[in-house]
Order: sequence, then structure tokens, then C-alpha cells
Amino acid sequence: MHTHKLQRINPLGVSDPALMFGKVNSSSDFEDGIFTAYFRKANKDHSMHKMTTWICLDAPLHQGWAEFLSSALDKGEVVTS
Repeated sequence: MHTHKLQRINPLGVSDPALMFGKVNSSSDFEDGIFTAYFRKANKDHSMHKMTTWICLDAPLHQGWAEFLSSALDKGEVVTS
């Protein structure tokens, strides 16, 4: 049986892109942010439990997020686990 789950994130609650999307710390290790942690959990749930998780940004995006995502995509950056 395949199930679905809805995970809501209020983007107006966080204005720091690093807190939302993660950052590379001083040891050069990637630390998950709120969105990336939910994304990793959703991928794990899908592979282990055949569960589809819908991540809903339940408000308008903060302008800083849009700029952060745009610059990351332009540079072709990839986040790996």
C-alpha cells in the first residue's frame, strides 16, 4: 500500500537561507537546514515505507530564499547525502 503525507513549512517563519536550506560548517561538513532535513526524511520514507511526502511551502517565499536558490541553481551546486 502506498501512502501520502503532507509536511507544511511556513517560509515566513525563517528569514535565514542557511537555516532553511543548510550550510557548510567550518569542518567542511554539510549541516542540514529545515527544508533539506524534511527532504532527506521524505526520501528515506519513500524508499523504506513506500510513502510519498508532499512538502508544502505554506506562505509566500522570502525574497532571500529565491535569491539563494537561484544562485545555487545557476552555479550547478548539488547537495548530496
